[in-house]
Amino acid sequence: MKRIIKNISFIAMLSMLVACNDWLDVTPLGDVKADDLITTTNGMNSAVAGVYYLLTETEMYGQDMSYASYDVLGQYYDIKNIEHDDYALSKFNYMDNTVRTRIDGWWSNYYECIGQCNKILEAFNDEMPEIQNAELFKGEVLALRAFCHLQVYRVFGPVTQNVSDLEQKAIPYRTEFNNVATSFSNCKQVLDFARTDLLEAVELMKGDPITTGGKRDDLNDSQLSYNNILVNRVARLNYYGVMGLLSRVEQLSFNQSQEDGAYYWANRLLEELESNTSIALSGQEVTDGKDKMFSSEIIFSLSRNDLWDLTEIKLGPNLGIGEDVVKLQINGTAYNELVTFVYGRQPDGSGSDYRLVNWFDQVAGNNSYPLVKYTEPLNNYDEDSDYSYPEIAIIRLSEVYYTMCEALIGVDNVKALEYLNAVRTKRGMFELEASEAVNVETYLMRERRKEFFGDGEIFFINKRLFKPIEASSSNTVMPSKEIFELPIPEDEYEFGPEGK
Repeated sequence: MKRIIKNISFIAMLSMLVACNDWLDVTPLGDVKADDLITTTNGMNSAVAGVYYLLTETEMYGQDMSYASYDVLGQYYDIKNIEHDDYALSKFNYMDNTVRTRIDGWWSNYYECIGQCNKILEAFNDEMPEIQNAELFKGEVLALRAFCHLQVYRVFGPVTQNVSDLEQKAIPYRTEFNNVATSFSNCKQVLDFARTDLLEAVELMKGDPITTGGKRDDLNDSQLSYNNILVNRVARLNYYGVMGLLSRVEQLSFNQSQEDGAYYWANRLLEELESNTSIALSGQEVTDGKDKMFSSEIIFSLSRNDLWDLTEIKLGPNLGIGEDVVKLQINGTAYNELVTFVYGRQPDGSGSDYRLVNWFDQVAGNNSYPLVKYTEPLNNYDEDSDYSYPEIAIIRLSEVYYTMCEALIGVDNVKALEYLNAVRTKRGMFELEASEAVNVETYLMRERRKEFFGDGEIFFINKRLFKPIEASSSNTVMPSKEIFELPIPEDEYEFGPEGK
């Protein structure tokens, strides 16, 4: 339990931000208490920024939890070299020393973020005259705490196939900043705690600027910062993102209801977005290389200014000596599988799918088709260009449509198919006829695999639904607890209240 209960030094966390926050230099950090720092607007901005900067580290969403490790688990990359850094992970060998160290680090990093959220939340009371936008701050931090717990639950929590499975022991849900060991909650309790945090957050964040303006207010600059809560709301856990997380909570709770379940929150989100023209389904932009990320559809993302450089190192063409054990490659054989088995798979696929055509780029003289979804467009800052930003999508508008589609399967398959078609047509795909509604569940799973390449989502979708991972026409990974339940660090049993 020592990773959870370690006494995080809040001053040390804030000191990491000195380079980008001149105000911290005014008073020596040794003379300032953390409680004093987070009772001013500047201090609160920096404290919350610290959570985001941790979330965007390479061990988190800057690499591992988006286009790298989690997509390796999702079997998007065919890794054959046993010397490759990700070979053992791709084979679900969680006991490999290197893999286990990486997994333990994910657990520790999430709980460090949770600890920082809890410290920040301690500062809030009924009277906070020095904090501007106090309700927005509090709502955002509550939502971040819920988000981190949900991610730990998705990674380390048990497989659940029905409501009764929610009684299984899952993870600790920490709501206080202290060094007291926290007992593990069962699945239902974790989801209830997350729901409570998110419901409070959605009420506090009703005045979120993203609901009345654009997603960003820094369109003239690619340099994105977390040091102002009002800037670039799409790259923060905003009001719309909270509703997206609520729909995930209800899916995990087996509540697809149109009254209060996954469908309800997805539908409410769509209705609220009707008045926000900055977030809408749009696919044509990708064809001219302006917006491979479909950024107009991103509801909640995390941003890192050097993301394009990081992805080039991990995903770029294999041209350097020794890089074959680092890069995540897509060779000619794997690309042909994408063409015939994933994006072009019949009867619902097509070789004209915008995602297939624009996300994979053949390297001249090299049998390689690297994922270029994260490549900065060459004309990114031309006057007439739609901007592309260095951000990792956490919740996309397509997920909202897929959620509503899933909720209606077995209830109204024809209507479910309409939600699926709404996304397909924006990807250069033909509409599936109503006669195909009987197959909508199969087609939904296929569309999700096409859509979330590079987002680190597909492994968790397959885990939640306990579905096979269809890696290729010759490689289907059957669902099992051994694959889907990543091991909780041994220290949590050795030093915690649970025992082994």
